[in-house]
Amino acid sequence: MTPLRPFSFTALVLIFVSPALLFGQAGPRLLNVSPAGAKAGSVVEVVVGGQELSAPKELRFSHPGIAAINKETNRFEVTIATNVPPGIYDVRAVTKQGASNPRAFAVGVLNEVAEEKNRSDAPQKIALESTVNGRTDTNSIDYFRFAAKKGQRVLLRCDTRAIDSKLEPVLVLYDGTAHEVSRSRSGGLLDYTIPVDGAFTVRLHDATYRGGTEFFYRLSVGTFPHVDYVLPTAADAKTRFAVFGRNLPGGKEVDEKAKHRLERLDVELSETDPALSRPLTTMPAQTALDLFEYRVRDSRGASDAVLMRFPTAPVIAEHEPNNTSATAGKLTVPCEVVGQFQANGDRDWFSFEAKKGDVYWIEVVSHRLGCATDPFVVVQRVTTNGATDVLELNDSEANFGGPEFNTSHRDPSGKFEAKESGTYRVQLRDLFTQPRHGPAKIYHLAIRKPAPDFKLVALPGNPLPAKKDAKDVGVTTTTLRRGETLPIKIIAFRRDGFDGMIDVGSVEFPEDVVATSCRIESGKSSALLFLTAGDEAAASIGTAGLRGTAPINGTNVSRLAAPATVVWGTADPANEAAMARIVADTALSVAEASVPVRVHPASNVVETVANKTVKLSFRIDRRTSSTGSVKLKPFGLAVLDSVPEVDLPATETNLVLQIDLREKKVPVGTHVFALQVSPQAKAAADKSKKPKDPPPAFYSAPIVLRVAPAPAAQTNAPSK
Repeated sequence: MTPLRPFSFTALVLIFVSPALLFGQAGPRLLNVSPAGAKAGSVVEVVVGGQELSAPKELRFSHPGIAAINKETNRFEVTIATNVPPGIYDVRAVTKQGASNPRAFAVGVLNEVAEEKNRSDAPQKIALESTVNGRTDTNSIDYFRFAAKKGQRVLLRCDTRAIDSKLEPVLVLYDGTAHEVSRSRSGGLLDYTIPVDGAFTVRLHDATYRGGTEFFYRLSVGTFPHVDYVLPTAADAKTRFAVFGRNLPGGKEVDEKAKHRLERLDVELSETDPALSRPLTTMPAQTALDLFEYRVRDSRGASDAVLMRFPTAPVIAEHEPNNTSATAGKLTVPCEVVGQFQANGDRDWFSFEAKKGDVYWIEVVSHRLGCATDPFVVVQRVTTNGATDVLELNDSEANFGGPEFNTSHRDPSGKFEAKESGTYRVQLRDLFTQPRHGPAKIYHLAIRKPAPDFKLVALPGNPLPAKKDAKDVGVTTTTLRRGETLPIKIIAFRRDGFDGMIDVGSVEFPEDVVATSCRIESGKSSALLFLTAGDEAAASIGTAGLRGTAPINGTNVSRLAAPATVVWGTADPANEAAMARIVADTALSVAEASVPVRVHPASNVVETVANKTVKLSFRIDRRTSSTGSVKLKPFGLAVLDSVPEVDLPATETNLVLQIDLREKKVPVGTHVFALQVSPQAKAAADKSKKPKDPPPAFYSAPIVLRVAPAPAAQTNAPSK
């Protein structure tokens, strides 16, 4: 690596201090896996690192064809079977404290090498058709050199976000005379056709020259296939797709003059096709879609995965020219238009007929397919005197997942109702006016009959209650001590105007772990569910499953919750966003240790009526004499946030929490909450000695509060 000029002290603080702010939590946390992947059919040494990760005894992968043997502390011999398909899998480290959070582990088909020491005047030599596993250091640049022959279309692909890295790669390619011939500032892909035989040098660094254990990469160099985008062309028993990309086996070039010369390959696919897999999506908003990953493979290797979806209505391909209202493409609704923003400022127009009272749901899918787009929709009513705007649809900016699972995105959607019979026009354009990397500015424009539905995400909460006014988001695990409670945030993605309540319960849990049910109320997007390990629970590692059910149009619709994780936390989401993604499964662990103080309600379920004052009794069982007083405060029910913290002396074993439901405006319904428990350190007998640090905070066992409507006021009828 070649060092650059030093950054300011402030930058160093951000790089080296902020991660430490994220780890005041219990449970093992796996933060880096090196290398971040390996070739199918190989055996490699893997080194893991993290927090509370002392003496990991096992690595567990989400594919049964990947196995690990512990050789020494933090080092494992990992064997990848030859039949493991290329892709991204989850790996967790297992310690005495339970299973860690997952980290991505990539399986490829190219030969793999490790990054070595390199400089601009002494780049590391690599062969074509190989993958380099490396990481950037702060203020440094990595250099690699390869030989290629005239006419070869060489691709450089730097995988980062898909493998849980923070790196934002910049790639620069130099010829044998040190002249820059190509550059990629974003997207991690560089495409260059070799003009003459020779050696070429690759320069790789982070966009802002960051580095460290969080900034790892997999750089693949070769003539392997690459898929830019996939468009459905027709839908029946099998859906026909047009695959556009580079170095496609059997692909036909579609535009020789374009800056990005693409090839086309036509394929037929069904949702059960082995060429497709479910992605571990890295954008939370993608959870709302039924997405698949597709790869092209040939003797030269495998393409990176491209996101694709099956249409929800009959497919209509966009046809140019349709850039003006006069040339609007005629649609028969319901339908799904598949098209592309051809150039900056491109406006695509479509028209359709609707009768008075017709209701359709209009949705654009583009940004959530990974495209650098900002779609905007205008619907007009066409009259003899011109046209009148009747609907505008812009970004879906609402973030109902919180800073730990930001659900905002740039794809618009909304309800359209025809107030009059006649012709309506739709204008679709991209609000981004600056050139964006790559040609894949595709979109799906769905105009469909409303099909109310929902999807759920289950995200582990912080096992340790946050300090007052804390903003940090941490990397969490689903590890419980005996007697401990962990909150799980259930997030609902509502579709096509569905606004009903959703009941969530467990379908798969280890023995001795109890999950409360919870309800996402009508009009709400999330709720908390609590997991509690029994006092005598055996140490174990299993999987957890949650399912939500809701009545929709007279039918009970049931959906499994997709498990999710925070990949990288943040000290302050206003300065740096947390990274989160979907994971293969939820590993639920019970550790051998017990909580030092157990707080549990006298009754797990309390029933009352609205506007009353309710008394909730809790018992405090101390397992150790090291604790002094205990501070307690309701957690998980927003209307109770203003309830003051209670300081319970060390001699007390009972607590009665009195809540005025009218004053706190607790609504009718079923509410589940817990107490945030903060044990205080026991005063030292020797006043001259510093008291010990208190045990970490935790949550009580949850309580279910069912509030029924208040009885109607009775009035005495006047006597006759």
